[in-house]
Amino acid sequence: GSEAKSAFLSSMSHEIRTPINAVLGMDEMILRDTKEEQTYEYAENIRVAGNTLLNLINDVLDFSKIEAGKMEIIPAEYDLASTIHDLVTMISLRAEKKGLELHTNVDAGIPAVLYGDEIRIKQIITNILTNAVKYTERGSVTLSVSGKEAGNDRIILRVSVKDTGIGIKEEDLGKLFSAFERIEEKRNRNVEGTGLGMSITTRLLDMMGSKLDVSSVYGVGSDFSFEIEQKVVSWEPIGDYEAKWKESVKQNRTSGTSFSAPEVRILAVDDMPMNLTVLTGLLKPIGMQIDTADSGAKCIELAERNHYDLIFLDHRMPEMDGVETLRRMKEGIISDMPVIALTANAVSGAKEEYIGYGFTDYLTKPVSFASLKQALLKYLPQDKISETSEESILPQLGEDQEVDLPVIDGFDEEYALLHVPDKALLLSSIKDFYQVIELHADRLDEMYERLPEDKAVDDYHILVHGMKGNAATIGIVPLAGMAKILENAAAGKDTEMIRHLHGDFVHTWRGYRDKIAEAIDMQDDANIENKVFDSQEVTALLNMIALAMDDFDLDRADEAMKRLEGYACPREIKEEFADLSAYIAAVDDEGTLKTIEYIKKRMEEMSE
Repeated sequence: GSEAKSAFLSSMSHEIRTPINAVLGMDEMILRDTKEEQTYEYAENIRVAGNTLLNLINDVLDFSKIEAGKMEIIPAEYDLASTIHDLVTMISLRAEKKGLELHTNVDAGIPAVLYGDEIRIKQIITNILTNAVKYTERGSVTLSVSGKEAGNDRIILRVSVKDTGIGIKEEDLGKLFSAFERIEEKRNRNVEGTGLGMSITTRLLDMMGSKLDVSSVYGVGSDFSFEIEQKVVSWEPIGDYEAKWKESVKQNRTSGTSFSAPEVRILAVDDMPMNLTVLTGLLKPIGMQIDTADSGAKCIELAERNHYDLIFLDHRMPEMDGVETLRRMKEGIISDMPVIALTANAVSGAKEEYIGYGFTDYLTKPVSFASLKQALLKYLPQDKISETSEESILPQLGEDQEVDLPVIDGFDEEYALLHVPDKALLLSSIKDFYQVIELHADRLDEMYERLPEDKAVDDYHILVHGMKGNAATIGIVPLAGMAKILENAAAGKDTEMIRHLHGDFVHTWRGYRDKIAEAIDMQDDANIENKVFDSQEVTALLNMIALAMDDFDLDRADEAMKRLEGYACPREIKEEFADLSAYIAAVDDEGTLKTIEYIKKRMEEMSE
């Protein structure tokens, strides 16, 4: 039973994360764009509460991890004032709702910056606070934080939560800490919750060498407290923490000032062209030079030729994945460039894992503009960055709202704008997606034919993972959902499941070609009048595309392709143009060059 329970909890919590991430992503945009003080404050509270919700879900995951003995404590530096404030914001809404007063007593002399596992400590206090509010009908909840020195740069942090709640009978104290058991079911049947909190709390405290003390008078109230040793990073006292927090929010707002970095050169590596479009679209307003590569091999080749200030490297790629690419780069001459991993894998301990591989840091996909900006400020050479005011930069990203987004079956505009916060960029991403629909479906079919070979299952896994990402990025959520199921099946080598679903999926996937063509007049792009076919001009344009692809200059290749499509030419060549366009959109060098050769050959035959 316990195995099944853990598995259920784990898969459930993963599913719930997706919509929460959507909420937090939209909120991120409000925080970024709003000029209204009040709106900013509401959005800031949504951010804190949303993150708490995410932490609760992690709770459930944690519980299954603890049961499986896989839990770890990961210490880092943290700012005590902001930790306390997050806790207070998170709980004050609940307390207000029940008409309870929330008091805080924070000893002004505690050091401001500590070193420990802030996430776990927050989790412990959150659990205790939530419990206190849950079991208190009237009166108040008081959070007190104090500390005493423990020698050699350490401090014993004492946290207590006191409530005027129903209290606990002596004989029920034991039940408090067992999982899924609730005290006095009858009396508390209106209290919602899993009962997981306290069990996790005691186990976490135990792992940190501490324990929970409870003193309670039935009918009068309870006091939960614990002491935990933390390392001190800065002895500067916390002072008036409320005032401090308000100051830091203000600071955060003004640090919204953007920067430009025209000298900076960046390399973005991802096997999915659309992810590259989005990443370059997000980076464009900062005005840096951006190169892109669609494979590990291409990444190494470019990094050997050019110096990059920063490389964003996708983890999951076919042939050579990000970890292998990085390893080869480190063996070669490219050891001094900072490399940031892009990954859909956001679990506790991931950062350590990526740093262990030799990455400088990692970002989770889909990447938000805020985290991207943070990474740039942190890792780019300071002398190449100049600050500009937010106003001058934001209009380029997201202001272009005259663009009308299409109505496509299954297209979730809000979800899409989360990852691509600019309508014009989103529209061009949808067009990119349209170009590669057939190509991806054909490739997936080829891999399907080769099942159950191991190599085929792996290739299938990587491609369907990328297809899922593409559909999600442009907000076609149902398609991404189907791809996710196939991705999981391939990861588990479940070829039975793949056989069961593949046909439906590919059929639905291909169906989006018509759906998108109906919604967006895909002819728009070819509104260059049909020029008379001129084989010399066409040949020149084909050569230009070949060169542009060789230099990895996709804009130039696109430009030439658009001009090509403007020629009135024989039908069989027109059809080849469609293929050529798809290969360019998929950044497929080999396909592009082969098609160019073929078109030239056909033209020669026709002119004879």
